[in-house]
Amino acid sequence: MIKQILPNLQKQGESYILNVSSIAAFSPVAFKTAYPASKIYVNFLARGLYEEYKKTNVFISVVNPGPMKTNPEVTARINKLGFLGKVGLLSPERVAEISVRQLLKRNVLIILNRNRFSWLLLKIVPNWIMLPLFSRVVRKELKK
Repeated sequence: MIKQILPNLQKQGESYILNVSSIAAFSPVAFKTAYPASKIYVNFLARGLYEEYKKTNVFISVVNPGPMKTNPEVTARINKLGFLGKVGLLSPERVAEISVRQLLKRNVLIILNRNRFSWLLLKIVPNWIMLPLFSRVVRKELKK
């Protein structure tokens, strides 16, 4: 879809594309394998396109929000996780507000302030440690 709209965006003045990924993009998780895989794809797509189009009038960015209460099912899952599930929790409206503000400041990779520690931890701690930890949480969540 992006490749389809880029020619039109290039005919405009300044144009922006904001891709939405997730903090989950930075670690694999068993029992939810497709979700983080699809989110890292969005990250790599956005970062690659940014590089391709950085010398044009089209600015391309990606935001990686943490947990959001987007619907009753997700809200119930977040609530079951207790404190850890709520770390970095923001409303979708707040995420959108911050994301658009950062996009207009031309930030390529947007990590929301409440998620910066989680992001840093995910970048530093090896996957062989994070994978079993996250997978254990998801396994418990699925049993409830």
